[in-house]
Amino acid sequence: PPFLPGFFDSVLCFEVLSYLVPSLGRIGAIRAAADLVKSSGKVVLSESTRYGRALLDIAAMNLENGRSLVERNTRFEKFGDLRLEVFHWTVAELKQDCAALGLKIIAESGVSPIPVLFHHAWTFTSYPLRPPLSSETQRLLEELSDATAEVSEAARNVVLALKHC
Repeated sequence: PPFLPGFFDSVLCFEVLSYLVPSLGRIGAIRAAADLVKSSGKVVLSESTRYGRALLDIAAMNLENGRSLVERNTRFEKFGDLRLEVFHWTVAELKQDCAALGLKIIAESGVSPIPVLFHHAWTFTSYPLRPPLSSETQRLLEELSDATAEVSEAARNVVLALKHC
């Protein structure tokens, strides 16, 4: 990035580091963000997890990407006529890489895949089999939805707040 090292008090990275892995490597992608923050600053990372993303690809019937994530840790995304290979960490790998750079996790959370899975099921299930979207169903979805207290490998995203050790 065109910024001086240690320039920012905080850096937020939402699903961007995985795009840097092919050119910078796993550690280099995280370092690109961590180097921008002051020694007293904080970094917040949100990255799709490998198995959570594979689960969503399989639910969307993208079996090629689901298989690719499990076998090679990457999947393909399309942008117009381009096909870009993107890396995805496991939660353990992401934590290990952050620790290798001297970054301490000060908070962590996850984003549940349930809302996205429900959307796929609702959209692609035939009408007679689809449950009514009643207030009770909406309440249940809100209870199951996004934030999770614990980070798991099946989370759609892992969110880590980090600081330099």
